[in-house]
Amino acid sequence: MRNAIPALQPILEIIPSDENFAEDYLQKLVKQCAVAEHLHAIHVGIADADAGKLIDLATVKAKWLSR
Repeated sequence: MRNAIPALQPILEIIPSDENFAEDYLQKLVKQCAVAEHLHAIHVGIADADAGKLIDLATVKAKWLSR
Protein backbone atom coordinates (compact mmCIF):
# COMPACT_ATOMS: atom_id res chain seq x y z
CA MET A 1 0.00 0.00 0.00
CA ARG A 2 1.40 3.38 -0.97
CA ASN A 3 1.56 6.21 1.52
CA ALA A 4 -0.56 9.08 0.34
CA ILE A 5 1.30 12.36 0.20
CA PRO A 6 -1.05 15.22 0.93
CA ALA A 7 -1.31 17.64 -1.96
CA LEU A 8 -0.19 21.17 -1.22
CA GLN A 9 -2.65 23.95 -1.86
CA PRO A 10 -1.62 26.08 -4.83
CA ILE A 11 -0.62 29.66 -4.14
CA LEU A 12 -3.38 31.83 -5.53
CA GLU A 13 -1.77 35.22 -5.07
CA ILE A 14 1.37 36.68 -3.63
CA ILE A 15 1.09 40.05 -1.96
CA PRO A 16 4.29 42.08 -2.28
CA SER A 17 6.07 42.84 0.96
CA ASP A 18 5.78 46.60 0.49
CA GLU A 19 3.65 47.54 3.49
CA ASN A 20 1.70 50.37 1.85
CA PHE A 21 0.92 48.32 -1.24
CA ALA A 22 -0.18 45.34 0.85
CA GLU A 23 -2.39 47.51 3.06
CA ASP A 24 -4.04 49.16 0.04
CA TYR A 25 -4.50 45.76 -1.59
CA LEU A 26 -6.16 44.29 1.49
CA GLN A 27 -8.43 47.32 1.90
CA LYS A 28 -9.56 46.95 -1.72
CA LEU A 29 -10.13 43.24 -1.16
CA VAL A 30 -12.26 43.92 1.93
CA LYS A 31 -14.27 46.52 -0.01
CA GLN A 32 -14.84 44.06 -2.86
CA CYS A 33 -16.07 41.45 -0.38
CA ALA A 34 -18.43 43.98 1.22
CA VAL A 35 -19.85 44.93 -2.18
CA ALA A 36 -20.30 41.25 -3.07
CA GLU A 37 -22.13 40.60 0.22
CA HIS A 38 -24.35 43.63 -0.37
CA LEU A 39 -25.24 42.46 -3.88
CA HIS A 40 -25.96 38.97 -2.56
CA ALA A 41 -28.30 40.43 0.09
CA ILE A 42 -30.11 42.41 -2.61
CA HIS A 43 -30.59 39.26 -4.72
CA VAL A 44 -31.86 37.34 -1.68
CA GLY A 45 -34.30 40.16 -0.92
CA ILE A 46 -35.59 40.21 -4.48
CA ALA A 47 -36.03 36.42 -4.43
CA ASP A 48 -37.95 36.70 -1.14
CA ALA A 49 -40.17 39.42 -2.60
CA ASP A 50 -40.83 37.33 -5.69
CA ALA A 51 -41.80 34.42 -3.43
CA GLY A 52 -44.22 36.66 -1.51
CA LYS A 53 -42.15 36.76 1.67
CA LEU A 54 -42.71 40.41 2.52
CA ILE A 55 -42.89 42.27 5.83
CA ASP A 56 -44.51 45.63 6.46
CA LEU A 57 -42.63 48.87 7.05
CA ALA A 58 -43.70 49.09 10.70
CA THR A 59 -41.98 45.76 11.43
CA VAL A 60 -38.78 46.93 9.74
CA LYS A 61 -38.79 50.19 11.69
CA ALA A 62 -39.40 48.34 14.96
CA LYS A 63 -36.42 46.06 14.30
CA TRP A 64 -34.14 49.01 13.55
CA LEU A 65 -35.28 50.96 16.60
CA SER A 66 -34.76 47.95 18.88
CA ARG A 67 -31.04 47.82 18.06
